Amino acid sequence: CRLGSSGTEKAAADIVQDLANVQIPRRDGGTVLAYQTGDNGNNNGSNNRLVLLIHEFYGLSSSICQKADALAQELGCTVIAPDTFRGEYSTFIPYCLWLALATPQDRVNQDLDDVVTWWLEQQQQQSSSSSSSSLSAVMGFCYGGGKAIRYTTECQPQAATVICYGSPTLDV
Repeated sequence: CRLGSSGTEKAAADIVQDLANVQIPRRDGGTVLAYQTGDNGNNNGSNNRLVLLIHEFYGLSSSICQKADALAQELGCTVIAPDTFRGEYSTFIPYCLWLALATPQDRVNQDLDDVVTWWLEQQQQQSSSSSSSSLSAVMGFCYGGGKAIRYTTECQPQAATVICYGSPTLDV
């Protein structure tokens, strides 16, 4: 059972699709659905910092989108919250646990790399200056905290890692 915010059954893909405002191409030909906030392409590339925000074990939710909006406003940067469950969303705790345990880190890393690559390409296309753009931080809540630390240690060691109530990975 996957429930929408109104308490009625709603397909998981519909919930994620409703929240996502960008579709980012993956290297395997698929897409990463994501919520992007901050510059939204309206500042001619002057906003050159990116924060990735990884959702908790429910999947991409309105709560994460609200947190992304607040971060973007407070930090003056672009925040992208990608759907690392690829369309899955639930409020049924046993299913959420299964999603968190069954989502492979390698796939998450590839999806996050694809998001960063896409964003950097967008910045290059929009920028008229020679300023460089970069991934500044990866932040995650619960499930997302664990995925954030694994991603930054394995793929993006120059980026800051922020873990919010997630368990650290000790075997890296």
